Amino acid sequence: LMRYLCSAMLVAAQLAYAVVGVLSCLQSTEVSKYTELSQLPSFTTAAHVGEIGLDALLRSFLQICRGRDESSSAQREALLAAVRAQGAQLMSLQKALFKDEQHHEGHE
Repeated sequence: LMRYLCSAMLVAAQLAYAVVGVLSCLQSTEVSKYTELSQLPSFTTAAHVGEIGLDALLRSFLQICRGRDESSSAQREALLAAVRAQGAQLMSLQKALFKDEQHHEGHE
């Protein structure tokens, strides 16, 4: 269980890092682009799924702490894999949506 908990914290931190990256890019965009991006289905879906993943990790953590965890090792590994994929999806989305801003930052 300790290995799972450590992995869960790492995966949660990686997902949070991806979220912060997207939010920082959003914060630096023009209002019109912010409005456009925040209404994209791919953006809203990724944000929603990321939230669900973090909620599931927190729920799992609390169940373990309370001694009520009945999930199998395979279920816990599947949860970690799903949240890792969500973090990767957010990072990919950030690169796709903000490629112009990232390109300009590298040349200033």
